[in-house]
Amino acid sequence: MPLLDSTKKKPDEILAIDDREKSLLDPVRKEATALNLGCRIVRMDAGDYALGDALAETKTPFDFINSLFNGHLAYQIGKLRATGKNICICIIGAGGIREFAQQYKGTHRTDKTAVQIEAVMQEFIAQCVFINRIPILFWQNPHDFVRFMKHAKNVQNHVLREAVPRKGGDSVLRAFASPEGVGASAAKALKDKYGKPAQMIEASDEDIMSTAKEIGPKRLDAIRATFGRYGSTKPLKKPAKTKPSKKNERPKFK
Repeated sequence: MPLLDSTKKKPDEILAIDDREKSLLDPVRKEATALNLGCRIVRMDAGDYALGDALAETKTPFDFINSLFNGHLAYQIGKLRATGKNICICIIGAGGIREFAQQYKGTHRTDKTAVQIEAVMQEFIAQCVFINRIPILFWQNPHDFVRFMKHAKNVQNHVLREAVPRKGGDSVLRAFASPEGVGASAAKALKDKYGKPAQMIEASDEDIMSTAKEIGPKRLDAIRATFGRYGSTKPLKKPAKTKPSKKNERPKFK
């Protein structure tokens, strides 16, 4: 059955939906149709829904908590950042963080208390908003989410544009410049070497730091925290300094 009925009014725009999105597909398509938006099912490299410059990763409350605990959400955030689009994480469901934590504790096997689950969620959201600058939005229902996407499609990302001049609207260059401390020259060097952030994720720490003199251990940590490394966003540990051994050195006895 075709997604678009040619006998109806031509849709204003097309909402792209990842073909692996299952939990919210039917209600979102219904709301999109009511707002005169067409829908196209495609395989997306990152995110679940895209409209214009807006790209959203959507979660039900339980899916959000599960992906937070198993580390998959950190990997998804790295892929979202690599797109250079206006990204957000949308949690769709009635209630608040405390209610979600209590409901999760009551229906899932976990050694964490509801208070601990809530604390983990709050800490993760604070890190996303204040460090990674990724908004996490709560919507009561798919209707509110689709209306938000329709209004957000043309919003300009001023935060990333301040880091790199918009010559030709290079979204990939802005993505390379998004980690804290990475300036325009370093971002250009990274882009010239790797092409896309997804390729840089596979590189070694030494290879990335050799790209530009501005990239030291501190900026490397910011790059890894932004894009991840094989799905991990754990901070890097600086290697311990070791003294060079002297040849033919005799042991000293007291």
